[in-house]
Amino acid sequence: MRAWALMLSLMMLAGAGCRRGEAPRPAGPPAPPSTSAQAVYQSDEAGFRFALPASWQGGYRVDAKHGDAARAVQPGADHVVTFFYVPLAAGAHDEPLLRLMVLPRSQWTALSNQSGPPAGTVVSDRADRVYLASVPANNPYGAGTPDGRRFADMMPSIDEVRRQLTLRP
Repeated sequence: MRAWALMLSLMMLAGAGCRRGEAPRPAGPPAPPSTSAQAVYQSDEAGFRFALPASWQGGYRVDAKHGDAARAVQPGADHVVTFFYVPLAAGAHDEPLLRLMVLPRSQWTALSNQSGPPAGTVVSDRADRVYLASVPANNPYGAGTPDGRRFADMMPSIDEVRRQLTLRP
């Protein structure tokens, strides 16, 4: 009986510094943030992972669409994920940095046989799906402005997108 009382007392002391529902926190200074960890956007439904460039930290937002909402953005697509640049200047509009599109192979074949500019560049594929990327042709912000410089630093190349995109099994 004494062992139970001692154990209960120790448990109460260990949890005394915690608010209800919170896990106990270790004493001492917090650990420094890891600089080696890279942020990753993952979509199990679309079947890919995209390692986000370090330059994007704090300067983007994601808009993911599936099904009919994706097809409204890109005809034939099952999934469309757009990474938008979030400007520093008040009142400036978010602009796309990168758009990733996933199309069934049959839709891609039909789309690629149509005339007109391509929907994007093929960055990867599988037997049943084709993965396209679209990056801006130019910088929508003034070159000498803080947003213009930051957008230019964040804008990926198609080769970078290929290297950072991993298909999920």
